[in-house]
Amino acid sequence: MSQVGTHTGRLAPDSAAAARPRVEFIDYAKGWCIVLVVLMHSTLGLTERVGEANWIGEFIAFAKPFRMPDFFLIAGLFAMRSLQAPLRSFVDSKILHFAYFYVLWMTIQILVKRGGLLIDDPAGFGGEYLYSLIEPLGTLWFIYLLPIMYTVARLLRPFPTVLVLIFAASLRFLQLETGSTVIDYFTAYFVFFLAGIRLSARILALADWCGRHPLSTGASIVAWAVFNAWAVYAGVALEPLPGIALGFAGALAVIGGSALLARARILNALRYAGQHSLPVYLAFFLPMAAARTLIIKAGWTGNIDAACLVIATVAIVTPLALHYWLQKTPLKFLFERPPAFRLRTPRTLARADRLRLSHAE
Repeated sequence: MSQVGTHTGRLAPDSAAAARPRVEFIDYAKGWCIVLVVLMHSTLGLTERVGEANWIGEFIAFAKPFRMPDFFLIAGLFAMRSLQAPLRSFVDSKILHFAYFYVLWMTIQILVKRGGLLIDDPAGFGGEYLYSLIEPLGTLWFIYLLPIMYTVARLLRPFPTVLVLIFAASLRFLQLETGSTVIDYFTAYFVFFLAGIRLSARILALADWCGRHPLSTGASIVAWAVFNAWAVYAGVALEPLPGIALGFAGALAVIGGSALLARARILNALRYAGQHSLPVYLAFFLPMAAARTLIIKAGWTGNIDAACLVIATVAIVTPLALHYWLQKTPLKFLFERPPAFRLRTPRTLARADRLRLSHAE
């Protein structure tokens, strides 16, 4: 039986965490998320320069209602345990963890993009650098926003689920456009993140059911896809209430489809990408930009859709390869937070003691 079929959605005790099997459908779902995000950036970045894509452009539009809602809902599914953890552990795993990767990769990106300014105008470069600590830089906004969402979700723990979900949905209905990435994207996507946390048991039970009922799940996904396509084509997806409904429906469709893939154990490349989605999200911008530049300079005369697929593939495969190759090198800090940037909680100290004892034996 697959892991999806055996998972109950209950939170395992810490002592059993290491032995707990991975919930494989999550890796597939995260794989879809990261592929959709990279494909969207790869397509828009190229078509802005050389002309419109055909079917990929239509697919990007089709995925827009659920692309980021799915990402945030999946991010919240297993967050409750960390929200209930002691404050020191929470700060380490959900604030410092993402802050480390944001500052590191923001520094790398801004040096690549604006390195010449550092030489010509150090003060101007410093101003842009400091501004990027307030206003998230480019594609890294998701990493910047997650610690904020975790913190707010932790503060909302005492309140009933219905009440906090209504509050979060009301933020979505505001459709704010303040110019601040943090404010606008927080209000747009917090309801999906919070739903992933508060409704995790129901969502995991749904995934379990989908894995055991492939025909019903497949038929439901087809019906959703038809309705979602119609809503996008008709412009209905832009309205507040349909927009939030389509966000949840699409996220659940991805979860259901991922449960089927996990049960069949196919598309392992997608599962692997989802399992390592953080390295891809952090680093895809650089190979994407490089591949796009090479294609444009080479005077690509072929199909624009094919060019978009090439760029997206390079943007996904390169970070995965780097993550694999750098794991046992000094450069592993690019994708793995060093001990110097961790808070040594009693749990981590106990784990370190166990490792020392095992090595001594």
